[in-house]
Amino acid sequence: MLRIVQVSMRLPVLVGLAAMLVVSCSDDSKKSADGGVPITEPTLEVTYDPMVLTGLAGFRRLIELVPSPYNGLLLCLGCMQERGEDVPEVIRFFGERNKIFYVHFRNVVGTVPRYDEVFPNQGDGDMVVNLKTLHAVGYEQYVVPDHHIGLVDDSEWMHCSRAWQVGYIRGLMQALQI
Repeated sequence: MLRIVQVSMRLPVLVGLAAMLVVSCSDDSKKSADGGVPITEPTLEVTYDPMVLTGLAGFRRLIELVPSPYNGLLLCLGCMQERGEDVPEVIRFFGERNKIFYVHFRNVVGTVPRYDEVFPNQGDGDMVVNLKTLHAVGYEQYVVPDHHIGLVDDSEWMHCSRAWQVGYIRGLMQALQI
């Protein structure tokens, strides 16, 4: 079953537009005592490439460079959409390889360099197809609303926007029976 979670802080992401950061995990990874989370001593190799991690080809390269069960993606559907990628194809590619660890459920109108973030039901991406594709590849981890759109008189933490987006995702899941 897919899980929807709303986090109260931004998660660190090791992906930038100005550099490629490859974290090479050693084979002798240890497991934490509280549930099998891998603990590794990473070896870092940084090479300049301004657009390497912005679409399917770049992330595919990263996954292939570091073959490890602990190497996977925080897959932002909006980022793939704004890059002009076929989002269901991206989901299939990484999902069939069990390389999607976490999903940001977001939508946009337009592509780089001119795009706008919108509510999930308003963008160019077909979020119903995206959710169906996640289910079809057996993804059972977290789906998180991302980049909350401001509403008039909403709180600083955008409670109304967050609640709407969680409700939208949950409604799609119920309608699709997943």
